[in-house]
Amino acid sequence: MSHKMYVNFQELSAAGKSWEMDVSAAVLMDAEAGCVNALENVCSDAHWKGEIQRQYGIYTLRGEWSLSVLRQCDRCTGEFEWHVKGDCKRLYALEEPVDIDEEERADIEVLSPNVVLNLVDVLREEVWLAWKPCVICKDSCQGLCQGCGVNLNQDICQCKGDQRDHPFAALAKMKFDA
Repeated sequence: MSHKMYVNFQELSAAGKSWEMDVSAAVLMDAEAGCVNALENVCSDAHWKGEIQRQYGIYTLRGEWSLSVLRQCDRCTGEFEWHVKGDCKRLYALEEPVDIDEEERADIEVLSPNVVLNLVDVLREEVWLAWKPCVICKDSCQGLCQGCGVNLNQDICQCKGDQRDHPFAALAKMKFDA
């Protein structure tokens, strides 16, 4: 893996570090390329742009990223490319900060001084944090027929569906005053 995918805080210059790179889908799906769980079904290289700046012993990582993952629609069960993007902000320190309040300290990840930050791991974590458990292929997705299971985006339902067994079938027999 390229040296530009790692940040050694001990060697970071006063100007910090910035990057703009495409991380290949193969690297994101390779379990050996980092410690964070590898992604699956990545369709495109991830675009990953960011910077790390140091101020008063706190390292601030800011970035934005985007990629596509092959997912299954929760309405029609068809596969589609889920485009996801996000912004991130992370705070790191090489020793426990003492001159800030406890609430601010909770947002800072304290690392050992000799640690090297793997940017692929940071990117994977960000994707997992942005992961939605339920996704649909498009807002207009009609899903599957409740009776016969046909994909209503592709076919017209031909089932006659026996409405007598439907839980709301009794409502059809009711007379309402107009």
